[in-house]
Amino acid sequence: MAQVPGLWLFIVSAAILSGLLVYGVRNGGTILGRAFLFLITSAFIWTVAFILELSTLSLSGKLLFARIQFVGIVALPIAWLHLALVHTGRTLHRVLWSLILAVGVGTLVFVLFVPLPNLFWGSPSLVQLGKRFASMDYDYGPLFTLVLMPYTMILILISMGLLVNLLVRSHSVYRRQTLLILMGTLLPLSVNVLYLVGITPLQHVNYASATLSVTGLLFGYALFRYRYLDLYPLARDMIVEQLPDGVLVLNGNQVIIDANRMAKTLFPSTKELIGLDYSVFEKSFLHDVLLDTMVGTERNRADDPIPINGRLFDISKDHVEVTYGQGNFTVVMFHDVTEREELYQRIEELGRRDPLTGVYNRRELTSRIDELARDAAKDGSPLSIFMLDIDGFKEVNDTYGHKAGDIALETFAKILYKGIQPTDFVGRYGGDEFVITAPDTAEEDAIALAQRIREEVVSRVLDVGSGSFRMKVSIGVVTFRFSKDFSSTDPSSRLLSEADAALYSAKREGKDRVVAIKGSL
Repeated sequence: MAQVPGLWLFIVSAAILSGLLVYGVRNGGTILGRAFLFLITSAFIWTVAFILELSTLSLSGKLLFARIQFVGIVALPIAWLHLALVHTGRTLHRVLWSLILAVGVGTLVFVLFVPLPNLFWGSPSLVQLGKRFASMDYDYGPLFTLVLMPYTMILILISMGLLVNLLVRSHSVYRRQTLLILMGTLLPLSVNVLYLVGITPLQHVNYASATLSVTGLLFGYALFRYRYLDLYPLARDMIVEQLPDGVLVLNGNQVIIDANRMAKTLFPSTKELIGLDYSVFEKSFLHDVLLDTMVGTERNRADDPIPINGRLFDISKDHVEVTYGQGNFTVVMFHDVTEREELYQRIEELGRRDPLTGVYNRRELTSRIDELARDAAKDGSPLSIFMLDIDGFKEVNDTYGHKAGDIALETFAKILYKGIQPTDFVGRYGGDEFVITAPDTAEEDAIALAQRIREEVVSRVLDVGSGSFRMKVSIGVVTFRFSKDFSSTDPSSRLLSEADAALYSAKREGKDRVVAIKGSL
């Protein structure tokens, strides 16, 4: 076996490439994974065959391994172009691909099968560089110098151009990925160019395949630090980046491979979303939303809007199967529905209120009394109900007109709101009848509150243009204390019936007064 100076460099390169080759085989399920595997396989064939060529002493042995290594050398620029195209999301026309493959296959036919001398090499010979080491003078012909060399350079330069273009316009993680690929491409290319112009440590020894060890390390860093086979640019443009909706894309390994500008603003505590496993959200709402993203293909949506940074978002996810073997992906969309939900709440609130006075309507009133009665029964607290009626309201309408009646109702409602506690509730029962609910309010406090309201109403003079008048009000008050075993499917009906009876007593006793009775429940 030949004693080759620096042979360890090539062996290290082969070892690193073999590790990447194993990784590529295990992770070659996507089109990017297969492109990466094609590239590493080509580099591995070149390196191993060159090691064997250097280690062989005979000319026939060197020629055999030289022919084998040219399989990798010819395939390598094709593989690099294919990887660059997949990585950048570009394609080539079939005619161009056919032409590229035809040149490569035609060259290999000459190298492997055409007897020497031929157009690729003339009469290769041994060059003795020591007692136990000899290199080979390949005696390259025009097919090498005029076809394969320009062909290789053109394909690699096109690949680098694609990567540089992506480097300028891509996200930060993709820029780091692409920069590593560019560096890995540039080093062996530079050494190969130096070899072709005669600059090499040992005559007729091309150290380009040795530098593939550095290329392998750069690719390995991209694989394990930046998840290269997981993180490659999908077909996306500035429209996606500028969408008002947040967009996350997860691959089949549940790794976030893309995130637009809005998605990043939703999670300011996470410096870089791309490259993270979705489990990074384990302690947040998003973990539960994404928990089943890899299960099934149906569209999924969060049941209710999710609060994020003071805004409300509809979160939906779609499973997407990309053609040409790129795999299955999950697209998670965050749609800001804050204004919509606020509008819904306003509409819902309007549906609960009386349009004239702004107090709650009868439907909401009865519903609230049902809830308050059940709560009071649970904790044993008192519940006071006020039924209020404007005395002589029909005469106001007849004397001053219906507009004056509306002013009276609006003013009366404002007085009620002003007089009650934050936990109390005002509703319009019908016509000029209003109801106040006062939870956790004893009879004495309820009567005092009713008297204050009556006095405020009487003291108010309403000027309606066509005249002025004072209102008077009759108030019936009932305070209920419920037993623990109280049960009713419709407690509001019974409570309002008794409050109405108290109001009737106030009317019967002369109006403009407060009458309180004991609740019978």
